[in-house]
Amino acid sequence: QNFPTSSHPLVGHLSVTLRRTGDFLGKIPISAIIACDVKVHTLCKIIDPKAEFDPLLVLSMIYNAAKQSPGVSVSNRNFWIQSQRPYSPEAVDLALQCWSGISDPIRVEAVLIPCAMEDGPKMVSLNISENEHYMGDIALKLSATDPSHVLVSRSVQSQ
Repeated sequence: QNFPTSSHPLVGHLSVTLRRTGDFLGKIPISAIIACDVKVHTLCKIIDPKAEFDPLLVLSMIYNAAKQSPGVSVSNRNFWIQSQRPYSPEAVDLALQCWSGISDPIRVEAVLIPCAMEDGPKMVSLNISENEHYMGDIALKLSATDPSHVLVSRSVQSQ
């Protein structure tokens, strides 16, 4: 299965953030930036070549850069990033138009590599819904507190 696409992979995440309510409104997990934004990931690899194979290093680099960037805020408790300025109504409309969500849930097979060494990798099935972008579905499946606590690799296409 393929994830729905848009002109930029983060548009889907932005659309979801603008439909949320409460504390998560307008926030994107840094791990989504790592997984979706090739340009940011490439810049991290240029700064430190180890970043190509170390997603935690990339997470740290983006977190530290965001902490130093005016107009951006990062949570000190978890790995959410957001603009400090409110989004314009035009930006909200554009994001919602570019990503309308998924009309029918999509079933995706993934490999779960647990952080505990005594647990081995295993196949898991995810049902991607229209109410949450896939990071939220992954967090739910893994019983994580929220999507900012999930680190994903780029998707791999099977032949």
